[in-house]
Amino acid sequence: MAQYQKAEFGGLYHEDYRLFLMQDQMPISPFHDIPLFVDKDGKAVEANANTGIFNMVVEIPRWTNAKMEISRDEPLNPIKQDSKKNKPRFVHNVFPHKGYIWNYGAFPQTWEDPEHVSPETGCKGDRDPLDVCEIGHRIAERGDVLQVKPLGVIALCDEGETDWKVIVIDVHDPLAATLNDIDDVEKEMPGLIQESVDWFRYYKIPDGKPPNTIAFDGQAKGRDVALKVLYETHEHWKKLVMETSDRGPDWSCLNTCCEGSPFLTSEKKAIEVLAMQPAKRQEEESSPEIDTWQFIDRKSVEEKKTDESDEQNIVSDTPETSVAEVKDDPGKSSDASEPSSFVFGQNLSSRVANASNPIGPGFGGFGITASIPSAGFGSLAAGNSSAPSGFLFAQALKQAPIVPAGFSTKPSSSQALLDFSSKTESTAKSLQNGEGEKTDDGDGNEVFGAIEEKETLEESAKREYDAKQAKPQLEEFNVTTGEEQEKNIFDMNVKLHVFDKDLHVWKERGRAQARLNDADDRTYSRLVIRMAGTLRIITNTKFWAEMSIKKQSEKNVSFCAFDSTDDNTLKIYLISCSEENAEYFFRECKTRIDRLKKEAGSTGDRLPSQKTELSPSKTDHEDDDASSCAVHRIKKLKLESSSDATTTPTGSFDATTSS
Repeated sequence: MAQYQKAEFGGLYHEDYRLFLMQDQMPISPFHDIPLFVDKDGKAVEANANTGIFNMVVEIPRWTNAKMEISRDEPLNPIKQDSKKNKPRFVHNVFPHKGYIWNYGAFPQTWEDPEHVSPETGCKGDRDPLDVCEIGHRIAERGDVLQVKPLGVIALCDEGETDWKVIVIDVHDPLAATLNDIDDVEKEMPGLIQESVDWFRYYKIPDGKPPNTIAFDGQAKGRDVALKVLYETHEHWKKLVMETSDRGPDWSCLNTCCEGSPFLTSEKKAIEVLAMQPAKRQEEESSPEIDTWQFIDRKSVEEKKTDESDEQNIVSDTPETSVAEVKDDPGKSSDASEPSSFVFGQNLSSRVANASNPIGPGFGGFGITASIPSAGFGSLAAGNSSAPSGFLFAQALKQAPIVPAGFSTKPSSSQALLDFSSKTESTAKSLQNGEGEKTDDGDGNEVFGAIEEKETLEESAKREYDAKQAKPQLEEFNVTTGEEQEKNIFDMNVKLHVFDKDLHVWKERGRAQARLNDADDRTYSRLVIRMAGTLRIITNTKFWAEMSIKKQSEKNVSFCAFDSTDDNTLKIYLISCSEENAEYFFRECKTRIDRLKKEAGSTGDRLPSQKTELSPSKTDHEDDDASSCAVHRIKKLKLESSSDATTTPTGSFDATTSS
C-alpha cells in the first residue's frame, strides 16, 4: 500500500497555508503524481483493470468549514486555503448542516476541460480536478489519500460551467460491501442524497448569492454516469499533462512521476519548491461568525425563484409597444384612481394640477410659517387664470421666486423676520399683477434672487450651455517616443507571461501593448512591449538571426527577448491573444527572423545590426554591449537546460512548456 506523508507550511486558516504531499520524503503533486486507478490496497493498476476502485485526496474533512482546494497554478499543486478579496473563505453552517457534511476532496489525475461541453448538461468543464464527496463513517484528515468506489454523481451548473460532485464511499467502510449504486445509498442512509443536493443548492445564500442550479432536475445520477465522467476527465488530464491541450498558463503541470511528460522534474527541483515556502505557524483564529447557524426558508427561496422565472417568461412574451402607439383618448373619462400613462416628451403643463404647497412651520429654521398662494405660477406663465396651478420646471425664473422677496442680503432684525410671511404674500400678488421686475423691497434693500434684466428661457439656457462648453486652451507639446523614424507593422493588446526556468512555470506579467516596428530604410526590425497603464517598457528587442519564436497554440506564441527591467537579461516570453492576432504576430515576426537568417548565411554575421538605438534611454555603445552577448546568453540557457536530463528544457525555446 502506497504511503504518503504531509508537510505543512504557513498558518492554518491563513492565505499562506500550504499542505504538500510527499512519498519517500520526496515532494509530489496530488494533482499529477498520485495514481487514479488502484486496487483496494492502494496499489496502482492500469485503467482497464476494472477494479472499480479509485484514489481520492481529502481537501476538507467532514464537519469543518475552511474551504481548502488543490492549487492548480502553483508548482506541485499543494492543498491551499482558498481566499477571496484577501480573506480566507469559509462555508456557513446552513441549518441543519454543520460545515461540509462529507469528507470532501478531489480525484487525482482528472481535469474538467473548459473547452469540453458535456452532452449531459450542455455546459463546459469548470477547470478543476473532479470533486468527490465521501460519505463513509470515518472523519478523515486533510491530505489523506483514500481508496473509494463511486456510487453516483450530482451536477451543478454555474455560469455556464459544469461542476461534477461524485458520491463515493471508502472501500474500508463497513457499508462499502452493501453500497454499490445511488439507490443503495437511499436504502441504507435515507435522506443523505437529498440533503447533499440541498447543501449544494443553498450553501452560497448566506453570502448574498442566489441558490445554485442542480442539473437533472435536482436528481443524483447513478454509478454508470459517475464512471463515465471519471474516465472522461482522466483522458482530459492526460492531454493536459502531456501538453496536447490548450491549457494556458493557469495550470502548473510540474510533476515527478509522469513519464514522457514535458513537465517531469527532478528531486532537486521539487525540494527547491518546498524551500520557498514560509515556516509553519500556529493556526489563525477563525471568525466567530463561522460557528453561527444560518437559517434559510427553503420554501420561500424556491417560490421566489419560480416567480422570477415566471416574470422573465412574461416579459419575453409581452409584445413591445412603441411610443407612437401611446396616445391620449379625449373620449376616455379621467379617473384619479386610474394610473396615468406618461409618454416621455409630452407637455408637462397638461400633467400639473393642484400644486398648492404650504410650507410648514420651521421653514428656514426660523420657526416661521409661510404659504405659497393657491394661484400657481404655471397660470402666470401662460397668462391664463384658468390654467392648472403649480410650478412648472424650466419656467422663467423671474416668475418663480424660490426664495421669496423680503429676504434681504443686509443684516435683518427680528422684526424683519416676523414680517417675512406678509412680504411673501405681497410678492406673490405683485407677480400676479406683472410686477416681477422689482429688484428691491421698497425700502431700498436689494432682494436676493431678483432678476434685473429681462431674459428669455432660451437665452438663459444658451448662456449656461456656452459657459459649460468653454474649454481651457492647453499648450501642445511634441512627445518623442523614439519610433518617429520607424513604420509600425502592428499594435495589439496582449496578456504577457514570462517563463521561470527554475520552477518550470509561466508567471503572468499582466496586460501589455505589443508593437512591431520596421526602420524606414528596412535595416532592422524591433519588438517593443509596454505594460498597459504604466507604459513601462518590458522588452525593446531588435530581431536577430538566432532569435527563436514558436506558436504554442492557437492563441499563444512564445519567443525570446531581452528584459529591459532586468539588465537586458535574455528571457522567454509568451503572449496570449485572439487566434487572429496570434497568427498575425507569429507570421510577421517569423518572416523577419527568416530574412535575417538568410542574410546572415551569406555574410556570416549572426548578430543583429546595431545602427540605431533600441531605446531612447540607451546609447549606441550600450546597445552594442547588450547585443554582443545575445548568442552567448542563448547558448548558456541551452547548456543549463541540457544538464538535467529529467527536467523540462527550460532554456530551449522549442520546449513545449506553455499553454
